[in-house]
Amino acid sequence: MYNRLIARTIANRWFQLTCQTVALLGINGHYDFFRTWKIYQGKLKSFCVPVLNCHSCPLALYACPIGALQFFFMTGRLPVYLLSIISIFGISLGRMGCGLLCPFGFLQDFLFRLGKVRIEIPGYWFHLKYAVLFGVVIALSFYLALPAFCKICPVALLEAGFPLAFLEEEVAGRLFNQSSGMFTGWMFLIKTFLLTSILIASLSIKRPFCRIFCPLGALLGLFNRFSIIHIHVDYDTCNNCERCERMCPVDLNITRNSDSAECVRCMKCTSCKSISTKLRLLPLPFVKNA
Repeated sequence: MYNRLIARTIANRWFQLTCQTVALLGINGHYDFFRTWKIYQGKLKSFCVPVLNCHSCPLALYACPIGALQFFFMTGRLPVYLLSIISIFGISLGRMGCGLLCPFGFLQDFLFRLGKVRIEIPGYWFHLKYAVLFGVVIALSFYLALPAFCKICPVALLEAGFPLAFLEEEVAGRLFNQSSGMFTGWMFLIKTFLLTSILIASLSIKRPFCRIFCPLGALLGLFNRFSIIHIHVDYDTCNNCERCERMCPVDLNITRNSDSAECVRCMKCTSCKSISTKLRLLPLPFVKNA
């Protein structure tokens, strides 16, 4: 009873909107920036939040987990502290941060509600985000000794690149002025193309960035199978109506795999009587649900 009440509360549209809004304003809560015009560099920047939020955003209070992960690989150090934080979030909640807290996920959800044409994407595209995680975030950052994903990250452009370009002439010069170097100019164009494509695609495709490109979603998704919060399907009462897939923000039929790495734990599917949330006694796949 309590599990279903909690799940339906989380699944409530206004509750999710409240969580996403509070997360957006809380994660980007350095409002003193408008007085000092300086990016926050305090102690909170040593802590990561379980969402993709650029640490260079003028209002950001916390570090981006992917940006921090790249730093460790750039310097050749083992990211024990960072992976510990990510593991705590992952084992506790799985990808719930993607479903309830991520500002860029919130933007994609909003754009999808505005669109009229609906497009479904093939499942094999979802594997691309693992190539981004292991190939770009880890391998390229280590090999090139620079934050490779940050160079192409559309979220960084939206939250940091554009705002800083309007606020600082030096940044504007690096982004828009060709005299600053062709490499910088091309990277800005690539970022702009990626961001524009994702925003347009979001009008017709549910969360295209989260499902295809997001390296943090790929990393947190690995914990869905072991997370304490688990989605349980009662196959005795399920009639395969696929209602769960229609209401899912990532077009997932949860009855096929309740521990799918694609599930963002929004709990919308729990409005069906055959689907509920359970708490594992231990975050292990062989332990029975509580």
